Amino acid sequence: MQVQFVDPVIASGLDIESLQNEGIVSKAWCPRIPIPRPQSFFRFEVACAMSHVRAAQMIVDSNVPWAFVFEDDNVIDEKCIPKFHKICEWAQLHHNVFNVINISPCNSLHFPTIRPALYPNTQGCTNALLYSRNGAKHLLSKIYPLSSPIDDW
Repeated sequence: MQVQFVDPVIASGLDIESLQNEGIVSKAWCPRIPIPRPQSFFRFEVACAMSHVRAAQMIVDSNVPWAFVFEDDNVIDEKCIPKFHKICEWAQLHHNVFNVINISPCNSLHFPTIRPALYPNTQGCTNALLYSRNGAKHLLSKIYPLSSPIDDW
C-alpha cells in the first residue's frame, strides 16, 4: 500500500475575507458550534475542510481507484490492521459502487465498518474516510463555496 501525506491548510494563515470574496468559503458558513464562538475556531473549521478538499484533489490527480484519508489525530491500533485489510479487499472489488465511506472510530462500536454511502457524508465525525476516485471527483464538483465544517458534509 502506498502512503502519501497531504500538507494541511494552516488556520492561522487563512485570510477568510479573501476566501469569501473568491467564492471558496461561503459568507453564510453554518458552524457546528452555535454562535458565539471564537473566530479562531471558525478558521480551524475552514482549514480542516480545505485540507480534506486538498486530499480529495490528490486522489483525483493520482488516478488511484480508491484511497483512505486519515486525519492526523487517528491512532491505528494493531488489532485494526486485519479489518483494514478486509476493507482494502472490499474497496478493490467495489470502488465503482461507492463514493465515500465513513470508517471513523467515533461512528461505530465495531471500528471500522463498511457501510457504502453516497455523498454527502452526514456521520458527524470524519477523521477516517474511504473515498473512491469517483467520490473524490464528485466532492470536488459540488463543494464550493465551502459552507460548513467537514463533519457536516
